Amino acid sequence: MRAYLKTVREQKSFTQAYVSNHIGISTRMYQRIEAGQREGKCWIWDALQDLLGVDQRELRAITDNPASSSSVVHVKT
Repeated sequence: MRAYLKTVREQKSFTQAYVSNHIGISTRMYQRIEAGQREGKCWIWDALQDLLGVDQRELRAITDNPASSSSVVHVKT
């Protein structure tokens, strides 16, 4: 699971449907990316970085335990 990606999305009060629509992919594809089941193309990560304001290397990290991710998110303004 990409817990950090989910945390950032939720802290911005974005739904999975909003994010997927904004970046131009299906909601199901976004759900699979967030769950760590799909990698996603480079342009998707570029779009997520722009939308969420967090470096894509941090967003791409997969963790086994969602509780192990930081609860504090530093977002570029």
